[in-house]
Amino acid sequence: HEPPPGSPELAGRQLKVASLGSGKPIFSDLSFDPTLYGGYIATQKGVVALVAQRYSSGGSSTSPVRVAYGSASMDYEAYGSPITTTVMRADDAQAILDVSPENDLVLWAHWSGTSVRNSDIKLYVSHLDGTGVRSIYSHTGEISGGQFSPDGRYILLTAITSDTGEPVETQAAILLDTADHSLVETPVYTLATSTVSVQTIGGYFRRPLALRGTFLRKGAFAGKVLIMSQDKNGMLFTMHDVADPSAVTLVQLMGGPATLGWLREEQEGSGLIINGMTGFSEFSGDPPASSGVFFMRLSPGKPATVTYRPDVSAFFLPTFGIRNGYFIYSDNRPTPAALSYALYSIPESLLGNDKIAPTQVYTATEPNNGSLVTERTSQNLRWYLGRSLLAYVQGGSLHARTYDGSKDAKLENGVTSLFTPVLSATMVWLH
Repeated sequence: HEPPPGSPELAGRQLKVASLGSGKPIFSDLSFDPTLYGGYIATQKGVVALVAQRYSSGGSSTSPVRVAYGSASMDYEAYGSPITTTVMRADDAQAILDVSPENDLVLWAHWSGTSVRNSDIKLYVSHLDGTGVRSIYSHTGEISGGQFSPDGRYILLTAITSDTGEPVETQAAILLDTADHSLVETPVYTLATSTVSVQTIGGYFRRPLALRGTFLRKGAFAGKVLIMSQDKNGMLFTMHDVADPSAVTLVQLMGGPATLGWLREEQEGSGLIINGMTGFSEFSGDPPASSGVFFMRLSPGKPATVTYRPDVSAFFLPTFGIRNGYFIYSDNRPTPAALSYALYSIPESLLGNDKIAPTQVYTATEPNNGSLVTERTSQNLRWYLGRSLLAYVQGGSLHARTYDGSKDAKLENGVTSLFTPVLSATMVWLH
């Protein structure tokens, strides 16, 4: 899906930036023409403007980068300056991989060659104003992802190499250490490798990613790398320390066909929760006989716990997490006629007990008018999660309810909806 570049509906508008550091908002104008851009990133020193954020999850016939911002043009304006600078102009041979707002850095790839699967790819890092360009890595083949560590020192990506004449490819999760600017070659550490069969379905080549990874940012796992290795037998999760990439500090295997959904670093506590769908995997090839949802919780110094909910819709659930001693998760079931959704809770101490009957904290069914998911979501998901209470609207009244469902208070009449400025934000704090 490639949206048209720019935002023509914003003609005549003035972009502003607000600084909140002093406690009182300080507003200043930006020189960007809002009709030309599709998104913005506020950084420590200025604002990045993107012409279009075009995401590609499976690669294309022309790009050897499988997951990225895509061929977006990027401009930059420093705070307090009326001058805008073009950092990158989109063409057919380069893509933005990641932007680090905290460290004033951008990572991008440029490639050449006549074959996508054997492209000569070069990775670069620079400051957001276009200065300090450094070539940090070269690879012949394809790459997936590309992300900065929280401190901007390390880069994580998957390098993909095709074996000539064979319907297989080698995927490697690698870590780059960019700390020493004097080195001609950036140190490269291989965290995991996998050999993947390339399946042909009609004229479509299915090349699933066997390796996915991310930097963790919170709690006891902050700064570490979580890698998932997947094949038809299941998923293996490993934790790696960037200070000693060869050391694996956590290993957890989940057997059977499954597909990764979401990862949530807990707001309370120091662990993380991984969500996905059971019964189906890109690597199994067969349609699922039955499917459900799993939640895997990883905590320092404790065995991993996996909670299976076969009664929950197999749609991936971005709403789940620990709140006030309860594990909360949602279930959404759209049909041609109606959309039903519910919120459930399980005491945190009972995670991993699949026989426990969860408490249904909230449920509703509303007509499905067939509109876009984002519009339907904004109309129907009329509840917000807070640290200790659930806020929801029902029958024109605003309520607050505890997560065990035992206490419910009507706060105000005449309320028909709750406001969220970002439609994709499904978990919002209630203070």
